[in-house]
Amino acid sequence: MKRFARFWDLVYNSGNFRKSVLYRFKDGKVYDGFFAFSEWIYSQTLSTWQISLDRLAGLLYDYITIKLHVGEEEAKECMIDDINVVKGRKLPKFLRMDNEYKNKERKNPKFNKRQLKHSAQS
Repeated sequence: MKRFARFWDLVYNSGNFRKSVLYRFKDGKVYDGFFAFSEWIYSQTLSTWQISLDRLAGLLYDYITIKLHVGEEEAKECMIDDINVVKGRKLPKFLRMDNEYKNKERKNPKFNKRQLKHSAQS
């Protein structure tokens, strides 16, 4: 029961996965659905603490796509919406659109002061 409560707090009460967690409740059995998820997530981590937001997102995504058989694109869109609720939050690697992310990095390179000074002299 402590695991259930801890994962409920991390996933539901935190508000970080408002839409994504609803996949767990589609059949209307909130307790049974979330209990199965909490048992599964513990079997993957063997821990109830020190689980980063990125790792938790990855675990939830795996559960939704593998155990609940939700399509990958649908699950990604839902999780991206959840994470983007907080402006400026960085998407976990598995949710980033590889090409878009790489192009964005190339267009806006980040240099430190020394690098900027030398690039201006060229």
